[in-house]
Amino acid sequence: MHLSSWQAWSWLAGFLGYAVLMTVLVVRKRYRTFPWFTFLLAQEMVQTIILFEMHRHARPRAYFYTYWLCEIFDSLVRVGVFFELARITSRLLKKSENERIRTLINAVVIAAAICIGVVISGRGVGNVLVTAALKISICTSIIGGILVFFFLLTTFLEGIRGRVHSQALAYGLFFYFAGKLLAHLALLFGDKWSWFALQAYTGPLYIVCLFAWSLILWFDEPQRVLTEEMDRLQRTFAQMEQQALGRSEASPTMTDVLGL
Repeated sequence: MHLSSWQAWSWLAGFLGYAVLMTVLVVRKRYRTFPWFTFLLAQEMVQTIILFEMHRHARPRAYFYTYWLCEIFDSLVRVGVFFELARITSRLLKKSENERIRTLINAVVIAAAICIGVVISGRGVGNVLVTAALKISICTSIIGGILVFFFLLTTFLEGIRGRVHSQALAYGLFFYFAGKLLAHLALLFGDKWSWFALQAYTGPLYIVCLFAWSLILWFDEPQRVLTEEMDRLQRTFAQMEQQALGRSEASPTMTDVLGL
C-alpha cells in the first residue's frame, strides 16, 4: 500500500516521540512509578514498527486484521494504565482507604452502566472483529475516562496541577482517548466521515503529548508547600476524624449492653 508524505512524516514523528519518552522513562527511572504506562508505550512502539512494515509490504487484508487485533490488545492494556493513574492520584489526596475504594466503585459503576448501553445499542459495522474491537475500545475508554475524570476533578480542586507526573499523564490520556472514543463511536454508528476527521485529530494530538510528557517527566515533581491556612484546615479535619473514630470505638457494643 502506498504511503503519502503526510502519513510517512506522521509515522516518523510518532516513533520518534515514543523513543524519546521511553528514553526518559528508563534514564530517569520513571518506569518504576508507572509500569503499566511504560508497558503501554513499549507495545505501541512495537505495534508502530509492525504496522508500518505491513502497510508497505503486506496485503491490505492482512494489515486490516492486524490493525484491529492490535486495537483490542491496546484497549485492554489501557485499563491497567487508567487504574494505575487513579491509584497514584488517590495517594496524592491523602484520603482514607475507604474513601478511595468508594470513589473507585462509584466511577466504575457509572462507567459500566454506560458501557452496557453502548454494547446493546451499537449495531456494528458488518465485520465481527471490527465490531468487537470498537466496542472493547469504547468500553475501556469510558471506564478509564470516567475513572480518571473523577480524580482529575478532585485533584484540580485540591490544587494539584499538571506538573505532577501522574496528573500530566492523566490530562493527556484523557483528551486523547476522549477523541478516540468519539471517533470509534462515530464508526460504530455508521458515520465514517466523522471517524476520518477525528482520527486525523487524535494522531497529531498524541504526538504532541509524547513530547510534552518527555519534558515533564524529565524534571522532578515540585514540592507541595501548604499555606498556613490550608495546613490549619487539614490539621483540624484530622483531629475531627480522630475524635469521631474515638467515639465509635468507645460506644458500647450489643454484647456490653446485654452483659454477655
